[in-house]
Amino acid sequence: MPDMLVRLYAMPDHRALVDDLAAQGVEIRRVLPPETHLVAAWVREHFSAIWGSECTRAVNNWPVSCFIAVAQGKILGFACYDATCRGFFGPTGVLEAARG
Repeated sequence: MPDMLVRLYAMPDHRALVDDLAAQGVEIRRVLPPETHLVAAWVREHFSAIWGSECTRAVNNWPVSCFIAVAQGKILGFACYDATCRGFFGPTGVLEAARG
């Protein structure tokens, strides 16, 4: 499979999307270091142990390079960058029920 390169420097402003999600009760934010074990466990449960380890690594970056989507106190999805390799996006995942 070829690399799926995305020109992140050319992305449109994301604030309107984040605001729309917030209006629907979904918060997008960086993982806080004390939450690392909770997020990594959630990722292991719903995706894979390797991705859980990558999330832990991304939380140890400065700034933290792991984000979560949360609604009603429950994690819906996550996205990391600079986890295994600098300049790479992923892993990322969303609960099947929250996709779309």
